[in-house]
Amino acid sequence: MDNTEIDLSNYEKTLKKLRTLLKNNPGEACEIYFQMGNIYREMNQLSTAKFYFKKALQIDPKFFEARYNLGQIYSLLRKSKKALREYKRALNINPYDVETYLNIGVELSSLGKRKEAIKAYKQGLLFDPNSFVLYSNLGVEYADLGKYNQALRCHKKALGLNTYYDNGWYNLACTYALMGRQDKALRALKIAIKLNEENRKFAAKDPDFMNIKGTKAFQDLIEG
Repeated sequence: MDNTEIDLSNYEKTLKKLRTLLKNNPGEACEIYFQMGNIYREMNQLSTAKFYFKKALQIDPKFFEARYNLGQIYSLLRKSKKALREYKRALNINPYDVETYLNIGVELSSLGKRKEAIKAYKQGLLFDPNSFVLYSNLGVEYADLGKYNQALRCHKKALGLNTYYDNGWYNLACTYALMGRQDKALRALKIAIKLNEENRKFAAKDPDFMNIKGTKAFQDLIEG
């Protein structure tokens, strides 16, 4: 099959090309369905994207990218249990994919299964010990379990790997706030906001900062 690039400025034109390819090259249906699923995902037509990823998987159940993308669709549809099912099936195809472990951890966390999420993140770190995102997410789970010292170690490890990771600074600030360490929480939050202004809005509503929300220093930082 000739490579057809996804033209994000003209979805319908690209879909038309793919439908023509499908008609003329039925033997390439699996890859074509996969590409159509990707386009509909970019168009935010998630149900249609799900349909085409499933079509691809009917032809090749071991198509890792289609299985992984189907998991992402379920995640976007806020169907965590179905997302987990697909991510785990994806790992059966490729047990070394770090992003899949990351997404499994995220979905488990959303279901309140924090210990299982920790296990997933740790498994991912076996294959990529330099993943600052995995370390940062791991720190969030430890903080939510009240294991603040372990959380701090994870956040500091994440920031040691990428000092410009704004979520890492934000999560570190949350942990310090939960511990009642106001000065360090504010210092980390200030960096998070400097790296990404959106963190100012997140912090204003985040219950993790409840211990310090009444302070003038916090209010001054939020108000800019």
